[in-house]
Amino acid sequence: MPLTSENETSQSFQSSPKKTSIIDDTYDEDADPDYTLGHDAIITEEDDGSGISSLSELSEGEEISDDDTSTYSEDDQKLVDHKGIFGTGSRMASQSSLDMIVRTHDRFRTFIHEQEIPRKLLHVVIGFVTLYLYTLGYQSKDVVKQIGIAGVFVYSLDLLRLNWKLFNKAYCFVVGFLMRENEVKSVNGVIWYILGCMITLLYATKDVSIMSILLLSWCDTAASTVGRRFGYLTPKIARGKSLAGSFGAFVMGIFACYFFYGYLAPQYPQFNKEFLWTAQSSYLSLNALALLSGFIAALSEGIDIFELDDNLTIPALSGIFLDATIKLASK
Repeated sequence: MPLTSENETSQSFQSSPKKTSIIDDTYDEDADPDYTLGHDAIITEEDDGSGISSLSELSEGEEISDDDTSTYSEDDQKLVDHKGIFGTGSRMASQSSLDMIVRTHDRFRTFIHEQEIPRKLLHVVIGFVTLYLYTLGYQSKDVVKQIGIAGVFVYSLDLLRLNWKLFNKAYCFVVGFLMRENEVKSVNGVIWYILGCMITLLYATKDVSIMSILLLSWCDTAASTVGRRFGYLTPKIARGKSLAGSFGAFVMGIFACYFFYGYLAPQYPQFNKEFLWTAQSSYLSLNALALLSGFIAALSEGIDIFELDDNLTIPALSGIFLDATIKLASK
């Protein structure tokens, strides 16, 4: 577009209405989150007759070249540069803030991915769901049936996605945040989880089954979390296993036993008739059983049997060890 002449520009200055001066000590820009200067705003000098120059915008439709500095003084230029009136300082600050936010989000996403936060949350929630079903009076055979149906459904999806690349891509897009990289082209870990829970529910008593699922749900999560954080400080005891992780499983196993046998079960005595362990029927005290549960959790988590999935081996081994030990200590 053509530049306006100097006379036209001067006339526009005289005819334009007086704008509120930006140099207003009573106005706090920082206190006004909605304060912005128009993208096309051009600041000029206007004399109000009092000898004090103020800054105002050119009226809409008027233009001035980027290198035309005849309309404002050197002092105003310094003020413009200092205040960032042309947006340079503001844009730089905004870009810096944006970069910082992006870096923070990237680090957060990396942390979530490395620590498998969604997967661990699912593990932990399953333990609480198990306890909730117990408080409602569900029997093992009822839960096995429902879990079996879920297992058939998940396995069918796996067969479909592993033989249909397009469906696998869509499947991973939806639930990929719960999967590990090696599960993209192999069996989903959920299937092993379901199978492990079904095994212990089928052969063990109600209390042993619940404890086995808790050791899988909570202790495996604790072992993974502690192992990833402190595993480099301790010796490795198996493939992908560290002493630090086993210690995390040990502590959580003790907590799970106290929480279930010591706190929750006494509140629902009507559902405890099938329990294998009771304080009256066993030589094992609650404290001894808690320590035993911790050792079993650490052992089951640390053992690597033919590189089978932990979701299968932990509940199965935990159920076997707990069942055998409690029976040996029964009166």
